[in-house]
Amino acid sequence: MSGEITREGELPRAPGAAVDDLSTGTCVGRYIILGRLGAGAMGVVYSAFDPELDRKIALKLLHSRGNASLDARARLLREAKSLARLSHPSVVGVHDVGTYGDHIFLAMEFVAGRTLTAWLKEQPRRWPEVLEVMCSAGEGLAAAHAAGLVHRDFKPDNVIIGDDGRARVLDFGLARAFGDAPESLSGDSDALAAIASASTSASTRSPEHEAELVLVTRTGALIGTPAYMSPEQHLGQPADALSDQFSFSVALYQALYGVRPFPAARLSALAYQIVKGKVEPPPPGSQVPNWLRKVVCRGLALDPESRWPSMRAMLTALARERGLGRRGAWLVGGLVGLGGLGLGLGLWLAAGPAVSPCQGAEQRLAGIWDAARVAEIEQAFLASGAPYAPDAWQSVHKALSAYAAGWLQAHHDACAATHIYGDQSERLLDLRAACLNRHLGRFKALSDGLAHAGAGTIEHAPEAISLLGDLSTCAATDALDSVVPPPDDSAKVAAVEARLADAGAQELAGDYTRAFELALLAVNEATALAYAPLEAEALRVRARIQRRLARHDMSAESLAAAIAAAARGRDDHTAADAWTDLVYHVGTHKPDAVRLDDYRLAAEAAIVRAGDDPSLRARLDLGVANGLRLLGRYDEALAPAQRALARYERDDPGNAHNLADALHSLALIHHRQGAFDEAQRAFDRAVAAHERAYGRAHPVTAGVLCHAAVLALERDDLDRAEALAREAHAVRQRTLPRGNVALSESAKILGELAALRGDLDGAQARYDEALAIYRDQPDVDAMHRATLHNDLAMLADMRGDLTGAQQHYREALALYRQRFGAEHVYARIVERNLVEVALWLGDPAAALALAERLIDSAPREPPIQPPVPYLHALRAQALLALGRHADARAAAERAVADLDAHVGGAPDAEESAIIRATLARLLPSSGVDGKRRLALLLLAGPELRRAAEAKKTAAVRALAAVDDLSSRTGPPARP
Repeated sequence: MSGEITREGELPRAPGAAVDDLSTGTCVGRYIILGRLGAGAMGVVYSAFDPELDRKIALKLLHSRGNASLDARARLLREAKSLARLSHPSVVGVHDVGTYGDHIFLAMEFVAGRTLTAWLKEQPRRWPEVLEVMCSAGEGLAAAHAAGLVHRDFKPDNVIIGDDGRARVLDFGLARAFGDAPESLSGDSDALAAIASASTSASTRSPEHEAELVLVTRTGALIGTPAYMSPEQHLGQPADALSDQFSFSVALYQALYGVRPFPAARLSALAYQIVKGKVEPPPPGSQVPNWLRKVVCRGLALDPESRWPSMRAMLTALARERGLGRRGAWLVGGLVGLGGLGLGLGLWLAAGPAVSPCQGAEQRLAGIWDAARVAEIEQAFLASGAPYAPDAWQSVHKALSAYAAGWLQAHHDACAATHIYGDQSERLLDLRAACLNRHLGRFKALSDGLAHAGAGTIEHAPEAISLLGDLSTCAATDALDSVVPPPDDSAKVAAVEARLADAGAQELAGDYTRAFELALLAVNEATALAYAPLEAEALRVRARIQRRLARHDMSAESLAAAIAAAARGRDDHTAADAWTDLVYHVGTHKPDAVRLDDYRLAAEAAIVRAGDDPSLRARLDLGVANGLRLLGRYDEALAPAQRALARYERDDPGNAHNLADALHSLALIHHRQGAFDEAQRAFDRAVAAHERAYGRAHPVTAGVLCHAAVLALERDDLDRAEALAREAHAVRQRTLPRGNVALSESAKILGELAALRGDLDGAQARYDEALAIYRDQPDVDAMHRATLHNDLAMLADMRGDLTGAQQHYREALALYRQRFGAEHVYARIVERNLVEVALWLGDPAAALALAERLIDSAPREPPIQPPVPYLHALRAQALLALGRHADARAAAERAVADLDAHVGGAPDAEESAIIRATLARLLPSSGVDGKRRLALLLLAGPELRRAAEAKKTAAVRALAAVDDLSSRTGPPARP
C-alpha cells in the first residue's frame, strides 16, 4: 500500500456486536471449531473441521446486528448462498451458509497462503510475474461476473496467493446479483458489507486493512475501499462488473508500478483524482512495457463505457500479449543465465501457445546473441589469457543480454502499437523498425568483433554497450517523425550504416587507425548521398575515433560539423549526442568556463528537443562535472556529479561502467574539495563498481586504485598509499604493453612515496621510468608531462638542487599553460612554487614580481588558488629580503587579516602556519607586538613541525626561520 487514506471530519465507527471466542470443539452447525484464525471489524474467522466431508475449512462468523431487519437478514442469506453456487479455481469457494444463533456463518475453502499485498512486499517482482498472478485473479472476477455476481471491493488484500502458487479471489460478500435494484445502505445493510471484512486463510491482513474496513462499512451508498473504488462508486451510483474492472485495474497498476494510480493521502483528494481520471505517470525507470500500461489505463477510464467491454475482454487483451510477455520474460532469464539453461529458439517457441501478430523478432537475434554466439564469445574471452577476462565477460554478458532483451521488447512494442492497439500509423511503425534495424546492425558488428576478440577488444569490452546507442530513441516517435526521410536508394544508406558499425567494432578492438579510415569513408559516402542525418552520425563517429587518437582539435571540428548536419537533417537525437560530446571535449581537453556553460545550455536544449532521454542527461551531467573539476570549481562540480550518479543508479543500473565512472568522478571531486572522508567512501564504492564492471585485475580499475593511493598519500597514510599504488602498477605491468603511458602514472606515485620515505634515489628511479615512457611517446598529454615535471621539481628541492627544481617548475608551467591556459588553477599553483624557489635561490626581486602578478590576477570568486593570504605572505618575505621592512610588515599584516577574515581563499594548515610565522618574524620582541609575536608562534609552531616531518620543504624552511627567531629571543612563554 502506498499509505493509509484518511478523510476530513469524523468517520462513523463500524458497529457490530462482539462475537464471543468459541473454544476448540464447539459445534457450529455440523462444523467443529479447531481454532481462531483472526478477526476483523465485521466478524471472526475460525479454522474448523467438516466431519461429513472430512476436510478442514475456514468458518466465518459475522457479527450480529440487533437492529437488523428480518428482510435484511434474509437478503444477506440469499446473497451469501449465491456465492456458494460460484465454483472456480481462482475463487475461494463458499461451501455452505447458515445461522448460528443471531449470527450468519459462511463455511469456506481453507487456503494456506498470504495476501497479494504480502506477496508483493516479500521481494521485488518483475512485471511478467505480477501479470501472471493478476490475470489468474482476474479470471476469478470474470467467472463471478458470468454467474451474475459483482465483487464491489476488489483489492490486493482480497487476493490470496496459496502455498500452491495459485491466486484466488475472496470476500465476494459485497457481491450483488446483476439487475437487482440498488438498496439503501442504512444500518441493516452493514451486515452485507461484513462479508468483505474477514480473512478466509491462515494468513493475516496487512496493517492498512483495518483502516480500510472503516471506510468499507460507512453508511450511505458507498461500499468498497476508496483507494480501489470506481468513479461511479465514489459518486454513490450502483456498482457493476465494469466497476470491478476499474478496481482490478487499480490493483494491477499498483502491483506493476509499486504505487497506486491515484496516490492521494486524503479521501477528498482521492475522490477528486478518481472522478477526474487523473492517473499518476509511471515511476522513472519502470520496465513495464507501454502496451501493458495502455491496457491498464483503459480499465481505469473515467467513463465505464470507455473501459473494456468486460473483464473477459480485458483478460483477452492481456493474454494476447501475455504469451509473448512470458516468452520475453523467459528470454531475459535465459539471456542472463545461459550457462545453466542454454538459449534455443525451439525452447523459446515452446514457452506458450499464445499467438501474437508481433511474434518472431527473436529470430532476428540468431547468430547475434543466441546460445551458440554467446558460447563463442565466452570462449574468445577466456582463451585470451587476460587476468581480467572472466570478470569482463560477466559484465559484458549481463549488459548485452539486457540489451538483447530490450531490443526484443522494443521491437514488440513498436509492432503492437500498430497491429494490436491500432494507435500508431504504418509510417511510424516503419520509422521505428528502421531505427531498430540500425541498432541491430551495430549489435551484429559488435557481436562479430567480440567473437574474434583479441586482447585489445577484451580490455575495452565492458564499455561496448555505449557503442550500441539507446534503444529508447526508437520509441520517440515525434523525434523520429521530424527527421528528414532517407533517399530512395536504401541499399546505399544501409551500406554506410554497416561501415559505421564496422568502424565501431575496430574501435573496440583498439585498431583506431583502421576505425578512422572506415569512419572517414562513411562520412564521404554519407555526404555524397546528401542524407544529412546519416552524415551527422558518421561525423560523430569520426569525432569519437579522433578523440581516441588524441586529435582533440580535429574531434571538436567534427562534432561542430555533426551538429550542423543534424540540424539540416532535423535529427534532434544525434544533435543532442553531439552537443553532449562537445561538452565533454571542452571540459576535459581545453577547459574553458564560458564555453563549457554555453555548450551545456545548448546540449540541454537539444536533449529536451530529443525527448529528454535520462541517459543523455546523465552523460551531460557527468561531462559538466568533469569539466568543472578540471577548472578547479569543485563545489560547483559536485551537484552534476551527484545527479549523474543518481540517474545511473535509478535508470541504468545494468550499465556497470557508467555507474563506475560516475562514482570515480564523485570521488575525485570530494578529494579536490578536501572532503577526505567523503572521498574515501566514494573511492571505496568506485573501486567496487569497477571490479564489477571490469574486474580487479583490469587496467581501468588500476587507474582508480592510483587515484585512491593519492588520497591516502595526502592523508599521510603512506602504507595504504603504497599498497594501492603497487597493486595498480603490478596490474598495469601484467596487462599493458611495455611503455604504455598509464605505467608512468603509477610509477610517479611510487616515486613520490619513495621520496617521502627518504629514499631519494628510489624516487629518482621511478621518475626516470616515467620520463623514458614520455620520451618514447611524444604525443603524451601535456598534463601528464607537467605533473611529472612538478614531481621532479619537488625531488630536486629535497636534494637541495634549487636550480634544478626551478627548471622543472618552469617546464611544468609551460605545459600546464599549453594544456589549460595561463590562468588555470594548475598553472597558478606552479607559479606559486616558483615564487618560493626564487626566494630560496636569493632572487627576491623575481619572487616579488611573480607574487604581485598572482595577487593582481587572482579570481574574485571561488575557487581561489593559490590563496591570496598566502601570496601576501610570500610577498612580505620578498620585501623583507629586499630590505623594505615597513612594506613587508604591511604585507604580512594584510595576509594575517585576510586569513582571519576568510578573505581571498582558504589556505591549508601548512600555509596558515607559514602566514602567521611570516608576520611573527616582522614583529618586535617587546611590548604589545612582542606578545602578538609569541601568540603567532604558538599557533604556527605545531603545524610547521608536523609539515616539516612530512618533508614539506616550505614548512622546513619556515620552521628553520622560526627556530632561529626563538633562539635569538627565547622560546615563547606559555600562557
